[in-house]
Amino acid sequence: MGQTQGYTLPAFPGGINQVDAIDAIPETDCVEMLNLYPDGTRLVVRGGITEFSEPSTGNPVKTLANLVLATGVEKLVSCVNSKFYLEASGSSTDITGATAPTLFEWQTATFNNRLFLVNGTDTAQVYTGTGNVADCAFTGVTQSTLINVASHRNRL
Repeated sequence: MGQTQGYTLPAFPGGINQVDAIDAIPETDCVEMLNLYPDGTRLVVRGGITEFSEPSTGNPVKTLANLVLATGVEKLVSCVNSKFYLEASGSSTDITGATAPTLFEWQTATFNNRLFLVNGTDTAQVYTGTGNVADCAFTGVTQSTLINVASHRNRL
């Protein structure tokens, strides 16, 4: 049996250096931290991943959006196979509203304690954290042509 010798990897006090040429980077800097993060004077390996939930359809999830309510409660919403799902504690609950989506890729934004979803084809949708996803009630625009959504200076 061969012997193994441990080596303590120092945390890089210089941080990540992606500007200098590799041969010019000081020993106190690093090029990238893949699955490592500095914790004081040492580097710690990330713990990995855990499968949280899989929609019952078995199809790949194209949209996954997080809604953090003002109360601090987090809601995780996914879209797959013409349905919206609420992902919680390893299970998926169908929260599709009156209009079933035809595309599964959505642009999302959180604004005023609500999650807004648009994709340029389907009617814009909103999720309040309870009940089902619902059609938005915007006026002055064709909702199915909204392709991106963002909040800026307290406006959607």
